[in-house]
Amino acid sequence: MDQLSIFQLSVALGIISWSFVAYKYIWPKIKGLSLVKASEPLLTVHIFRYIGLAFLVPGFVGIDLPYEFSIGAAIGDITAASLAWLCLASTQSKNFKTFLWIFNIVGLLDLLHAFYEGRIVLNITPGDFGGAYFFPILFVPFLIVTHIVIFLLLMRKKS
Repeated sequence: MDQLSIFQLSVALGIISWSFVAYKYIWPKIKGLSLVKASEPLLTVHIFRYIGLAFLVPGFVGIDLPYEFSIGAAIGDITAASLAWLCLASTQSKNFKTFLWIFNIVGLLDLLHAFYEGRIVLNITPGDFGGAYFFPILFVPFLIVTHIVIFLLLMRKKS
């Protein structure tokens, strides 16, 4: 099996596995909560997206990882983390739901754009990630699933 197939399978299995965790353990705990209370733990995960700055650290990523990808991933993750903080800081605000929509759209688009840019635009191979290889196969699928759960919370009738 070539490295691209292994990478794609790993991402798919990551999304499937994290979806199972969300369905079995997260959703049952939060589905009856208010929008604020249900989204707080999910937002808290995203404040750690500063970890995307690691894409800018030589030696952590492979020497062939394009700078265009690294800077885009870092800026996107810092933006998403900042928006998550904004949401957490505005839980008592009438604007919370609006901020949550903005965070969720921007945060998910950042992740999807990174996959698109990395594979389609820049033709990055999995080995180019170096030590950061585990980000897109483990952490990113988890973040994608949390974004989906937040969308489910936002679209339910009770909020």
